[in-house]
Amino acid sequence: MTKIAKVAVLTHLNRLFDYLLPQPAQPGVRVIAPFGRRKIVGVITDITENSQISTEKLKPIEKIIDQLPLFSPELIAFYQWQSHYYFFPMGEIFRYALPKKLNIEKPIQPQMNKMWQITEQGCDMLPKIRANALLQKKTLVTLKEQHDIEQDQLKHYEIELKTLKILQKKGYVRFYETPKSPVIISLTGEKKQLTDEQQNCVIAISTQLTKFSCTLLQGVTGSGKTEVYFSVIDQIVARKQQVLILVPEIGLTPQTVQRFKQRFGASVGVYHSNLNDTERYDTWVELFTGNLAILIGTRSAVFLPIPQLGLIIIDEEHDSSFKQQDRLRYSARDSAIKRAQLENIPIILGSATPSLESIHNAQQGRFQQLFLDKRANNANLPTVQLVDIRNQKLIEGFTQSTLKAIKIQLEDQQHVLVLINRRGFAPIFLCHHCGWVAKCNFCDANLTVHFSPLELQCHHCDARQSIPTHCPSCQKNDVGPFGHGTERCEEELKKQFPTTEIIRVDRDTIRKKQSMGNIVARMQQPKPIILVGTQLLAKGHDFATISLVVILNIDTGLFSADFRGTEKMAQLFLQTAGRAGRGKHPGTVLVQTHHPSHPLFNFLRQHDYKSAAKNLLTERREAGLPPFSFQALIRAESSKPEHAKQFLFELKKHIIHQAKHDGIELLGPVSALMEKRAGRYRANLLLQSKKRQLLLRLIANIHAKITKSNAKSVRCSIDIDPLDVV
Repeated sequence: MTKIAKVAVLTHLNRLFDYLLPQPAQPGVRVIAPFGRRKIVGVITDITENSQISTEKLKPIEKIIDQLPLFSPELIAFYQWQSHYYFFPMGEIFRYALPKKLNIEKPIQPQMNKMWQITEQGCDMLPKIRANALLQKKTLVTLKEQHDIEQDQLKHYEIELKTLKILQKKGYVRFYETPKSPVIISLTGEKKQLTDEQQNCVIAISTQLTKFSCTLLQGVTGSGKTEVYFSVIDQIVARKQQVLILVPEIGLTPQTVQRFKQRFGASVGVYHSNLNDTERYDTWVELFTGNLAILIGTRSAVFLPIPQLGLIIIDEEHDSSFKQQDRLRYSARDSAIKRAQLENIPIILGSATPSLESIHNAQQGRFQQLFLDKRANNANLPTVQLVDIRNQKLIEGFTQSTLKAIKIQLEDQQHVLVLINRRGFAPIFLCHHCGWVAKCNFCDANLTVHFSPLELQCHHCDARQSIPTHCPSCQKNDVGPFGHGTERCEEELKKQFPTTEIIRVDRDTIRKKQSMGNIVARMQQPKPIILVGTQLLAKGHDFATISLVVILNIDTGLFSADFRGTEKMAQLFLQTAGRAGRGKHPGTVLVQTHHPSHPLFNFLRQHDYKSAAKNLLTERREAGLPPFSFQALIRAESSKPEHAKQFLFELKKHIIHQAKHDGIELLGPVSALMEKRAGRYRANLLLQSKKRQLLLRLIANIHAKITKSNAKSVRCSIDIDPLDVV
């Protein structure tokens, strides 16, 4: 009987292709298949005996790259779910799951230990090494004592690679490679004594380890959620299973990885977008072959093949960084839950400020919800003080009382954190004479003033302009920055506290691979330091030395056009406030606001996120908004005004009768809040339904029409469960 392979080719085409299978193979292997006039890499997703195309017309697969499957049946089912749910080509999803070096005809190479060893000649020559060749002599002595040293361990032994290469040329040392053993090694460091709350959480999770379960672990900042993770991971690794831990930002990984390596040793790996192609490939292979017990990664790590996966953890599960905003617009949190379900393993969602969707799921009985209401080291939660800035004179965004409070902490040799969620020097550059404002030529957005380098920059399309000395409109020279960003705050703090080290953390300062790790190391210094930055500072960093947190410009979240604005503001507020008082010194939080009587502050001052979330959920229920309904956003864009909106009007006419029949609301089309971006005009059509399946069915009916539009003047995309609907 002829065998036919269903193949997902690594292209943007949204379908599988049938090929004749000339030799035995399994689903999950990569193949080389003819595709038009070229040959292309694909993955077999299924093997069958039937095809809608006659076998005479089918082409045979030319080569099977892998002897064993890279993707399990459960993982293929997961990719199929993603393809159907997010309306995205299966072949493109395999691209997310493979490092670039495996998107071509390349077999998996076994990982090798790179080793250095002293030779017999080196041993004989050791006493004869000249006296001034100190590095060479020290290197040979160390190699003789240790016998063999891994190249990854050279820094530990204070050996330089260039010294080894000099000795290698002389024949005194040799380099060799040995295959790494495909065995998960459990290296456990010192365990901390768990609190009663932590122990109760571990017991509750441990009863669910052999099947699918989703646990929402809600713990106040500093309550020791990581120790709960550690205790559960101990049990998983003891079974020779692997653990996937997703974190929202690359900047979180240095501190997180350090803690995990201290506990679990070398069996911890990292996967994120700052790795180069070789680093990604090496990590992928180590994970696949079982050399890594624990992988810490950002959202794309949810796609990776992990043969012995036994547990998934989503840390800071509320964070919007888990949602990708282009191409495959997936939620890593929601995808991870589905993957855990398909793999029949437990998943833990951890946060001090869970998303309203997760809280609602817990209330509906879909998730197990556990609480850590106390800080682990008996420290109190920080005291929150609202600073009313109405009618107050501000010094570059700071009140006198705030600057005085910072000074007191610095004099006490403490660390201070200042949050202003806006990077750059100032958000606006204007003329004080006529009111002209510098705007981007390609976006409906103001240009942001940057001083390092000195320029005007668009934060949406990255267009850059030099700063004018005169107003282009009235020719007056009364032009300058207006408003405050991280750079301006940094400059003012340097003026106010000239002898204090100021560390700025925003997208501009942590671009390099080691940037965040270096900042974490600097924060260990026992001297006064001010940390100033954006919301990146609120994402789970554990700085035990911060005694004062200052929050500026929080009011923008109270009156956002986004219905999730207040939820995001509450999360940012409490996450940032939670950086204070984690060590020996009590913490204080100063919040500058024009609206001290806003009802939300009543809960946030008491760190009462439970009540705040309850109120916000009540508002959502009354408005019929998620999580009490489901949304899909169809985005259109064109190089010409009105074309995008016109396409959506035609699309709406096409589906309006089915939408009414199924009770689906159609909102729009409307121009996006920022209509012009990167030279293209954008419009949105929002679909909202009480029933998810009806919504997905309607989208499926128009998917072909949307896909076809992308070949014309209008580009269109589908965003299921959008986080940004404006």
